[in-house]
Amino acid sequence: MAQLIAGGVEVAIMTEQEAELALANNSITVNGFTQELLADSVQFLALGGVSLSRVVGTGLAAAQADGGFRSGVTYDAFNTDLMAYGKKLAQLCSSVNRDTVITDSMIKALGKSLPTGRVQMEFMSDLIDEVVIDMNTGEPIVGADGNVMLTGRQYFQVIKRDHQVTTDRVSDFRDRSKVKGITSHIELFVEDLSKGIFKDKDGNQVRLGHAAVYDWFKLQIEQTGSVQLFESVLNTAPALLIRALHQKGDARFTFMTVFSTIKDRINPVA
Repeated sequence: MAQLIAGGVEVAIMTEQEAELALANNSITVNGFTQELLADSVQFLALGGVSLSRVVGTGLAAAQADGGFRSGVTYDAFNTDLMAYGKKLAQLCSSVNRDTVITDSMIKALGKSLPTGRVQMEFMSDLIDEVVIDMNTGEPIVGADGNVMLTGRQYFQVIKRDHQVTTDRVSDFRDRSKVKGITSHIELFVEDLSKGIFKDKDGNQVRLGHAAVYDWFKLQIEQTGSVQLFESVLNTAPALLIRALHQKGDARFTFMTVFSTIKDRINPVA
């Protein structure tokens, strides 16, 4: 292979293929930096024209068709805050186009920032009836009829993990919760088992859906090319726009700015 002496250093002349590979691995963009998509789990769905409600509803149907909620199956967990955010984001995405200027008020209307990853759960126990205990002895209280008294609440012991959608990083499952120095099992209380509605220890409503459903939508969205399109637009954005987005420091602002630009080129998942 031909050699080139540059400043006293001998350098091999690359072939066309080697040059293309080197440039692909050391991408230089218009704005001088390599940008990447860091969408949360709901924004990622929007890249395929998919609402969170569609995923939750289909996930519930899939869980029911799979024999109901049971151990050994991974479920996505959607709490009240995430469901509300999903509706607001869907409304905002439907209202913007390439001429829309994203404003701080639009992003503020989405509500507080939430964890970006999927929260997934697996049941580790059968359905448990919560008993009334004596807080002095820690023992169950027995009623006059000789039976252990129940609170009327039922729960499952579960394990949880997080999945970052855009990077595919998955945390280890965790099986315990620590509150004010006290550690115990993670518990999910039943509100309506047939509808996949539960509550956490703080009384916040949680809906569960079969994780295979989100996985399926994720694969379909990746195959549409929307992720590559998003990153391409971000990487070729003017340096001053990149600086402005950096100054904002809110990934939701960045997402909506780029999404509004590419919306008319997104192929919705059927």
